[in-house]
Amino acid sequence: MLFLMGMQLMLMDAVAQSQSVTIQVKEKEAQGGKLRMATAEVRNSGTVDFEGYIKVDANGTFRTLSEDNIPIRVLAGKTKFIPIQLYPTKMASAGEHPILYQLIDAKTDRVTAQTETSVKITEVMNLRVWTVAPVIQVTNPMDSVKIPIVVTNGGNTERQFSLVFTLPAYMGGQHIFELKGKVKARQDTSYTFAFMLNKQLLDQTQFQVQVAALAEGDKQLLSNTRVSVELVKSARSYTDLFVNDRYYNFGQQNSLSLSMRMLGEHNYAYQLIGAHAFNLPAGSMAVRGNVYKSNLQSELYSSGTAIQYNYRNMQVEAGSITEMYEVSTYGRGVKGKWTDDSGNHTWSVGVVDNEFNLFSATPLFKNGYTVFAEGRIGANNSQRGAALQYIFKDDPFEAAKHHIAGTSYKAFMGRHIRYDAKLWGGASRYDNRNALQPSVALEVSGQGDWEKWKWNGNYFYSSPYFPGNRRGMIAVNQQLYRKINAQRSWWTNFYINHYKPKSHVLELDMVNTQMQGQVAGQLPNMGAISTTVGVIGQLEKTNMLYNVENPSIPLDATLKSLRALEEFTIWSANRHHSASLLLENGLVYYPNAEKPKFQGKAAASYRFKSLSVQGSYQYGAYYLSEYSNAQLQHINFRRVQINANYYKSFFDERLSTNLGINYYKDFGFNTAPSGYANVNYKAFKKLEIYANTSVYQYSFMGYSGRVIKQAELGVRINFKNKAISPDKKGKLILQYFYDDNGNGRKDEGEKFASGVLASVNDIVFISDNNGQVIFSAMPYGEYNLDGGTLKEWFFDAQKTVVNQRKNMRMIPMQQSGSVTGKVAYSYNGSIAKDIQLKYAGITAIIQKEDFKRNVVTDNFGNFSYFLPTGVYTITLHVSSLPEDVICSNPKLEFTVASGKITTLPAFNLEVKSKKMNIKRFD
Repeated sequence: MLFLMGMQLMLMDAVAQSQSVTIQVKEKEAQGGKLRMATAEVRNSGTVDFEGYIKVDANGTFRTLSEDNIPIRVLAGKTKFIPIQLYPTKMASAGEHPILYQLIDAKTDRVTAQTETSVKITEVMNLRVWTVAPVIQVTNPMDSVKIPIVVTNGGNTERQFSLVFTLPAYMGGQHIFELKGKVKARQDTSYTFAFMLNKQLLDQTQFQVQVAALAEGDKQLLSNTRVSVELVKSARSYTDLFVNDRYYNFGQQNSLSLSMRMLGEHNYAYQLIGAHAFNLPAGSMAVRGNVYKSNLQSELYSSGTAIQYNYRNMQVEAGSITEMYEVSTYGRGVKGKWTDDSGNHTWSVGVVDNEFNLFSATPLFKNGYTVFAEGRIGANNSQRGAALQYIFKDDPFEAAKHHIAGTSYKAFMGRHIRYDAKLWGGASRYDNRNALQPSVALEVSGQGDWEKWKWNGNYFYSSPYFPGNRRGMIAVNQQLYRKINAQRSWWTNFYINHYKPKSHVLELDMVNTQMQGQVAGQLPNMGAISTTVGVIGQLEKTNMLYNVENPSIPLDATLKSLRALEEFTIWSANRHHSASLLLENGLVYYPNAEKPKFQGKAAASYRFKSLSVQGSYQYGAYYLSEYSNAQLQHINFRRVQINANYYKSFFDERLSTNLGINYYKDFGFNTAPSGYANVNYKAFKKLEIYANTSVYQYSFMGYSGRVIKQAELGVRINFKNKAISPDKKGKLILQYFYDDNGNGRKDEGEKFASGVLASVNDIVFISDNNGQVIFSAMPYGEYNLDGGTLKEWFFDAQKTVVNQRKNMRMIPMQQSGSVTGKVAYSYNGSIAKDIQLKYAGITAIIQKEDFKRNVVTDNFGNFSYFLPTGVYTITLHVSSLPEDVICSNPKLEFTVASGKITTLPAFNLEVKSKKMNIKRFD
């Protein structure tokens, strides 16, 4: 009996103890939300020590960085705080997740206390599209092309998506394909898109397939990639993949257009315009042209028409020549240019006759001529360079001969300021003066940034008799921009233009000055509305204002104005709609006015997808020319402008249309309504048909003009783009054979090797049934032959030289061996970091002296490769491994024997352990 009473008292004491121990948990995020820090407060208010453990149950969503059962001992009457680190597992999806903390008595193995917390995991979207084969080589045009795509979901929710594959539009028919799929959180899924090559694609040497992943529903772009498809052929023209084509740059596409245009009722014109370049056995030729003939003109007209011959570093061009110098340089002529091997230093010289029409009946040099020469250092260097120029111009219109010499220099000042300085000096001799007239011009432009400030400016001066395009001019243009934050910024700009040209022959007495300054800023957005406010000040002064009372005597006049600027822009949530409103309002002092008058403008625009509408109303003259026009009618200047445009394409963009209407009216002066319609149809890849029409009417000071109708119908032929080389060219014929006895020579009985996949300077080809590969139009030089493998046969990488019209090379194929290997993971699941094991797409490089090859593991982590005999090393690319994975043996050495398979030991991939830092304190 006493024994039973003692047992009962012990159980009652245990119950009392269990009821006197409590647990409370507080949590917080750490390390950017990836880790949760929890602190468990265990309070023992009883008289007996407690010994047990804390059990954490997160239903697989979180796990502790130490162990799920955390030992604990709390003395009677004491409190202990236990830090617990919780790490999300791959099952931690978005949403609310409970975490249960239980206090277990070690003696009874029963729960004495417990508490529960709740963790909300926000949704993470991280979908990536990639491919294990960024370049696909097609050797059999009858096989389908297969595009392997991997979709990786790095987020924490299952994603549904659409994979959109876009082939080149010129292939004709359907070229956009869609596959629907889904992928679970933190997992990969693979897809393969297959298609057949049609005639248009078979004509290409390579093309790209664009791949995009769109979210299901709103079609938001989640990720994209692209795959290059190379069509491997046995006979082709050589194309340098890395050519720097500095020899042919006429600024026109490789096409030819022929059109007929109706200009009014009885005026017809025919136009031929285009450009084309082609290779020659020695060098290359480029032609551009713009020729038209009207039934109302007696001679054929041509501008921008020239022929250009390139040979190595030399270029000769004849025809219509235009050079962008400070002095007008254009006309019929010839130009020569020489470039060094780097392309950074150029020298050019030429002569033109100042006549626009190439086919003009005017004799050469009758209207004067211009001789020019230029040398440039750093022509292709955007940061630093210099140039020298000399121009001689015989100008019969001013009865003068001008000599102009110039220099320019561009460089960086420190890291943040770039400047470009130009200086010209001139000496002119006029027929009516015995003395030389000196002149000068100077221009400095620059831009820079400092912290959040950006600025750019241009400053120009030329003396009154400078014989350039900007004679007698002072110009200052300065802009300054300051970004405050993502939605706030302010800027200021001003310009000054002062004209005072002089001539010893022409009557040039004009003096004109224009000044304008603006300060504006963007205010924080109010929802979808952005707001800009500012102020604009303007001044214009001239001595040539039209005198209404006495037109033969111009007037001195000044116009001054100050206006406020307000602009509002609003966008719809899906960005399909946008609208803006611009308001300017202020005061203006007109010439000889004692009081200011109101001046303002309102402009509005609206856009919806392909439709755009703009309109504006202006009250009051902004410039002296507008003021002068209004004075002729004795009214206040007013102007209305309205225009609308709509663009739409059909049939996968093969048919495009562009429609528009315009209305322009200066009240009391002129009115000009008009409309136009443009249509372009891509009938084939190389052929387009286009039609343009317009209707126009111009009314001047109350007199209505007749309606002018214009129509144009034309065809455009698009030539096939080819790489253009200025060098000498020859044909390279490679013939592969099986070298059974290994002596390097073609012996009787040894067969030719068809289907050899190899490359010449990274251009891949495949040998035909006779073992031949033929490259035509190959520039003279040295080439690398590489990559020749055919199952267990190979050839050594070597160099070959093309130095004559026909070059024949016999290539022996010798027997090879192969190597196989794999990757294997090793880790302790209880202490290893939580990762997604990756097997496919791990890369390594195989090397032997100059020989290098990349290999990629398959979905099971295996790889294999055929290699010539010899000793090699293989090195694993650690950058291709998953995060928190290391390789204990990243580099291996092996030997390949002829006809043998070498099996490598597995690359041992170790998963890093979690860092455990357990602290217990009272």
